[in-house]
Amino acid sequence: MNDAPKKRPWLQFHLSTAIVLMFVASGLLALNVRTLWERKNSFVAWLPPEYQANPFMWEYGWPLKAYMWRPFGSLDGDGCVQCFFSQAAIADVAVALGVLATLAVVSERLLRRRERRP
Repeated sequence: MNDAPKKRPWLQFHLSTAIVLMFVASGLLALNVRTLWERKNSFVAWLPPEYQANPFMWEYGWPLKAYMWRPFGSLDGDGCVQCFFSQAAIADVAVALGVLATLAVVSERLLRRRERRP
């Protein structure tokens, strides 16, 4: 009889690849939704008294900042209290998909090469 292993379809992943992709995707998601805040000490003296207790800026996104929020308004004169940067968000998604696709291809090649060995 034919003892050759059955060839796996192109788009079918191994369970181990799916688990690794799940953990990497959750790490990338955590990087994107973590809060980066920065204290603007040099501007505290110029703020009204009600804002001096909380001179912070929150930023979201990895590797680029896709969203910024300043609860007290703009300190540097750019007029941004809540800003969404669509090009940065598209770049963030592209980087995440690139990382996941590269990891999937490398993982599957290693596993399929191991399967072919007798």
